[in-house]
Amino acid sequence: YDSAGNLVMRNDSRSGTDNYHYDVLGQITEHSNPMGKIQRYVYSASGDRFVESTSVDGERELTFNDGVRYRLNQAGQLVARESEARSDRLDWDENECLSDFYDIGEREPRYQYRYDALGEIVWSAHYTYHPDAGPMKQVPALTAKSIQHHSNNLTSANKPAVPHHLPDDGKRISPPDTSG
Repeated sequence: YDSAGNLVMRNDSRSGTDNYHYDVLGQITEHSNPMGKIQRYVYSASGDRFVESTSVDGERELTFNDGVRYRLNQAGQLVARESEARSDRLDWDENECLSDFYDIGEREPRYQYRYDALGEIVWSAHYTYHPDAGPMKQVPALTAKSIQHHSNNLTSANKPAVPHHLPDDGKRISPPDTSG
């Protein structure tokens, strides 16, 4: 501990040493973990780590003073994350499950998810894009429920699984049409 009573080092015989640094107000400014990863914290002049505002449509926006902005809908779900490095948008279905994930500026979703009545993923896809042409390739993802169905559809060990997902009832779920 330092003279102000702040924890500056924690040694764990199994995982290693954590180090902590503070500003003159006693606010943590840096933490380095035993693996050497450093997390820095910044504060506004009033000691806040973020500024919060609310839009007319009820969305909350949190802007951290490192420039990252988060927008949350009225249900408190993340709908956008914006920084200098990247910007993302998330869409949610009527059951409050994540349905689409976009890189802001793209016309089509980069990731899509569909769920059964219990809220478990029954279909998901990852798309790659050409800036002018749109979706170029769909990379389907397997779910635990679909792996058995996929393996039953193989005719040889060298043939890849079909790019569809089959729910427990055996009906085929085709990827949604993204041609617009």
